[in-house]
Amino acid sequence: MLVSCPPHRFPCHYGIDFSSRGELIAASKSVEEIRDFIGLDSLGYLGIDNLVKATDIARGDLCLACFDGKYPVPIDESFHKYCLEKRAGHDHPVLIAILQSARGGLIRLWRTRV
Repeated sequence: MLVSCPPHRFPCHYGIDFSSRGELIAASKSVEEIRDFIGLDSLGYLGIDNLVKATDIARGDLCLACFDGKYPVPIDESFHKYCLEKRAGHDHPVLIAILQSARGGLIRLWRTRV
């Protein structure tokens, strides 16, 4: 199997839905270990340098943090994908977004205690 990007080794805090290294097999396993784990004869990934080359965009203008762990802005580790959701067993203020889909949809945000 050939994968058209480098292995995702670090969380993406900018919109892709994996917020911890625990969700990423490549964060803790080598390519060979991943290959064996999923039962493949071979496994290859596109390298970061070749990904950058393929885009024809300067490396400094790309966010590659999920591949190399070099985030373009500091990350607040307390901010995670569940921090805006209602979670059982947590007593802290959170923002809850509700989409009401009657006629075009209305998004309302309010502060509540869980």
